[in-house]
Amino acid sequence: MHPFDLLFGAGPALMQIFKMGYYPQESDYKELTPDQYAAYYSRYGHTDEKIFIVIPESSSHNTLSPQSPREITVVTEGDINDLKRGWQIVEDLCSKAKDIHFENNDQKLLYAATMLPLTFTEGTKFEEIKKSKLKIASMK
Repeated sequence: MHPFDLLFGAGPALMQIFKMGYYPQESDYKELTPDQYAAYYSRYGHTDEKIFIVIPESSSHNTLSPQSPREITVVTEGDINDLKRGWQIVEDLCSKAKDIHFENNDQKLLYAATMLPLTFTEGTKFEEIKKSKLKIASMK
């Protein structure tokens, strides 16, 4: 991982992954309807890119509920490419972890949170993990 990667594109995308709390899969991206495009354009201006709402299909990541409103994540095709680059940083960090087996992406994010500067996890559920004195020793 080159520090330059963290400053542009991949860095902000990596922060967004930590903010969402998971890495969206292809099936989580739902393209806007024509009415949603019109509303988006009137509020944010026109773009030639396709625009998607991130709606997690996995119930473990689907935290939308009437009791806890949260912001909706809207991304463009370019944003999706940046998210892929951000996730590659997580994968690269995890691939360098010797003798640690990761069962799922949640474990990868937890591990990556301990390895990255606090800036990337600040204001997310991963912030406390970075501040904790406890470190992941083994996940076998």
